[in-house]
Amino acid sequence: MIETSPTSLLEKQSPPQIPFRVFAVRFVFYTIIILSVFIGIGVAVFHIQTSLEIKENNVKNKSAIAIAANLATHDFETVIGDLLFLSSDDTAKGFLEGNNIENSIIAIQEEFLNLSRTRQLYDQVRLIGPSGNELVRVNFANGKSTIVAPENLQNKFNRYYFSA
Repeated sequence: MIETSPTSLLEKQSPPQIPFRVFAVRFVFYTIIILSVFIGIGVAVFHIQTSLEIKENNVKNKSAIAIAANLATHDFETVIGDLLFLSSDDTAKGFLEGNNIENSIIAIQEEFLNLSRTRQLYDQVRLIGPSGNELVRVNFANGKSTIVAPENLQNKFNRYYFSA
């Protein structure tokens, strides 16, 4: 005769016991797989984020270079325009031709002073003679332009920017 008591049915229906060693191996295996997936996702996200940051920095650098190039071009155009203006001025032409040198120097000082005040771009504006002596110099510092007194003018013959 087969027993059908409630306790004997429960005992027969209980799941089979997995040995601890098998359970531990399976647990470690699945844990490694899950961790590998998360690490792979993390590495992929890190790589994508780093790539985006590099691209963003490249765009910023290109923009900064373009802005700097435009500013440099503008500054050069300004300087060239100022030089063309000064070279075509009647005061400078009169001085170079030797006409009324004393008055020409005073007029050139005033012109350089006005240029320095309005542009506020040049630290110094100079007229240097063929021997290297400054004939006129206007300094710009702390927002103020000043004409340098004749006794404070210098010889620039040995400077890199002067050639006789």
